[in-house]
Amino acid sequence: MTCSICGKLVPRARPVKARGGETERLFHCPSCDFAFLNTDHTRLIVEDKFEQARLRTAALDVPDIKTDFDNGFRQALEYRKEYTGPADRGKRVLEAGCSWGYFLKALQDAGIKPVGLEINPVRAGFVRRQLGIPCHQTLDAVEQDGLRFRKIFLFYVIQYIKDPVTYGQRLIELLEPGGQIYIITPNYHDVLNDVWNIKAYKDFFHEKMTSAYYSVQAAAQLGKIFKRSHGVAFQVTTRQGYGPLNHLLWHLDGKPRTTGIVGGDRYALDAAQRLAASATGLGRELAGLIRAFDRHYREAIEKRSSGNQIILTIKRPSSVKHQ
Repeated sequence: MTCSICGKLVPRARPVKARGGETERLFHCPSCDFAFLNTDHTRLIVEDKFEQARLRTAALDVPDIKTDFDNGFRQALEYRKEYTGPADRGKRVLEAGCSWGYFLKALQDAGIKPVGLEINPVRAGFVRRQLGIPCHQTLDAVEQDGLRFRKIFLFYVIQYIKDPVTYGQRLIELLEPGGQIYIITPNYHDVLNDVWNIKAYKDFFHEKMTSAYYSVQAAAQLGKIFKRSHGVAFQVTTRQGYGPLNHLLWHLDGKPRTTGIVGGDRYALDAAQRLAASATGLGRELAGLIRAFDRHYREAIEKRSSGNQIILTIKRPSSVKHQ
């Protein structure tokens, strides 16, 4: 077996327990610190069975469309604020793996021209019919349209792609000169895995639906490959979306909870709001303590590149030589 990033031979796979109780074979490349399963569940995405298989094995509910869209849209507004600005108005932007299109809708509301890529035909059809936003079901179709994009987003998508090098290079070719790609994916070396060392979390973290697990080193290796092939600039950072209360619950209960936020929670903020609403001096003081602890906890983790989210940012040069 060879590594999907660097192409080097990797040692024999080791068995790992995955959510749902299955035993999977996990490969790990010591050269670029990339871990992956030799599996491909694209068929389940196309057949609209992916979320059921991914969530129900962890005893988590599969949200209905309205709940899923509403939760996603709230998070999409935060992504829009962070990753777009006035200069993007009127510009074309692509989201790969757009699901029900909540981020696309947030972009559209801001005067940006969104385009979706979603291989699940049910969700792609929803984006086209209910939101009135163009949505392709294959990358081939996007390429055939001859469109170029100011920005391309992949939120929790790249871990399901078997050949990230080729896929990423194809996306870079779709960028305008000076365009950017933003990739967010779980961190294989997040603090719950490597510091808290909670076995129940490790069993939950590994899932048969995920093809790849990225570390900071693996994401940087991917960026270096793109730099050599397309002259891009890249940056790898981590962000801690889950706060200390979430981690304490894992420590106490050893099981996941539905937070309504992909890769994060509002537990500390909600608790602080409840305390502050008491309109007492003690309530306000306790609310301040919780907010401060939550902030410092996340900052300490991010400072050591152990946040649960890896963010790989790629920027194409302003002067582009087509491959």
